[in-house]
Amino acid sequence: MMTTKAVVYTINQTNIELIATSLFSLIKSYEGEDKLTVFLLVDDIFEKDITILRSFSKIMKKEQIEISIWQMPQELNQLTSLNANGGLTRYNVAKFFLPNYFANFDKIIYLAAETLVLGDISEYFRDFTEESAVGVVKQARDGDDSFSTASMIFSTKVYNQKYPVDKLIAAINNSPATVTEHEFSNQLFKEDSQCLAAKYNTAAVSDTEKQTCVVRNFVDSEERTKPWNHLALMNKWDRAFWTYFTEMKGLVFQAHTSSKSL
Repeated sequence: MMTTKAVVYTINQTNIELIATSLFSLIKSYEGEDKLTVFLLVDDIFEKDITILRSFSKIMKKEQIEISIWQMPQELNQLTSLNANGGLTRYNVAKFFLPNYFANFDKIIYLAAETLVLGDISEYFRDFTEESAVGVVKQARDGDDSFSTASMIFSTKVYNQKYPVDKLIAAINNSPATVTEHEFSNQLFKEDSQCLAAKYNTAAVSDTEKQTCVVRNFVDSEERTKPWNHLALMNKWDRAFWTYFTEMKGLVFQAHTSSKSL
């Protein structure tokens, strides 16, 4: 039976180790028997790295997870207001075209490179009702009712009806040069988003706070507190990241050993 659920990452050579760590954590935490497709949208990646990433689920004996490599959506070539130095960039707007790109899937989860999956991603799919175009986690702190798109879920049917490609392209191209991706996405989806539990995009929480976390988002953390920017293990999130990172690196060595082509 064809899977109707997918997880998508956008990847380039500069974020590949973070993507690999997040992907490893996703596979390790997946407990479902249902088939799950993971799409890696690549841009200028070493072929050997692609081969290694595709081998993850097989080596980890989670063959119900299919890892598929795709190029970035061609619609990105129609965008004229992208800013490589910030604001709307090729990588942070690619996710807006995922429901059209993978229209055969019912639900699509987008995860940024700076995330860890600490619980079974199946829960995320189950808790999204598909009545709204997107499912997001509101920050809801200090009067801030906005949301981060480091982790979000799409209903492809509803999304494609409300946000056709030509409308998205026009919205991006007509945006001010100074607009941030955060501002753009919150404006775009403010009337049509389902508010999900914080565990699907956990950020800036206390190390001792007792709550379930499925997706840990480091994107919105202060730069110096991100695990890869300091040596000390300051909290459970640092420990989780470096545990997964170390295990991922071991898997990479295993992939090299098991394949003469590498």
